[in-house]
Amino acid sequence: MPRARGRFEAIDLRYEEVRVHVKTPVSGGVERCQLILADAADGDRDPVEYRVPLDPPEGTRAARLAEFQRDRPRLYAARHVVIAAGQILIALVGIGALVRGLLPRIDLPSIDLSWLPDLDFSWMPDPFGWLSGLLPDISPPDWVDSVMGTSKYWLPILIAVFVAKNEAEKRRKANDAKQRRDES
Repeated sequence: MPRARGRFEAIDLRYEEVRVHVKTPVSGGVERCQLILADAADGDRDPVEYRVPLDPPEGTRAARLAEFQRDRPRLYAARHVVIAAGQILIALVGIGALVRGLLPRIDLPSIDLSWLPDLDFSWMPDPFGWLSGLLPDISPPDWVDSVMGTSKYWLPILIAVFVAKNEAEKRRKANDAKQRRDES
């Protein structure tokens, strides 16, 4: 009999030497099931656990999602990137609305910093001054500054795309190797 669990805890079902690890989402149902087998322990080492993912029942949403993951790993990984980008966008819109609604009502204190001295570093020699005549004056277009100013929003998404691409490639190779093992 499993014990009572918290809202975000997984369930471990046990029967003699067999253990099944069940992860459930907040909305209910079953998200993931794994059969956990323990290797018999020698006297000088700890037992090793092997986790075998269980296939969902045919015709369920989870079965269609697992098939989608096997058949189109890149698209499956891109799905996670799109969901993460949507969550970031929703959070930014929500925080922006909250700040916009609260800021006009808050009296912010002003701090007088006029007592700080003005620092003048014009007396220091420029160690690379001789290069100024050799290199052409190149400045990026204004739109580059705008794009770089928003990098804290799009850079995590770009990193997630590359990580997802590598993960999809790794899963594809693992699935190909598994199919070759099953065929032989």
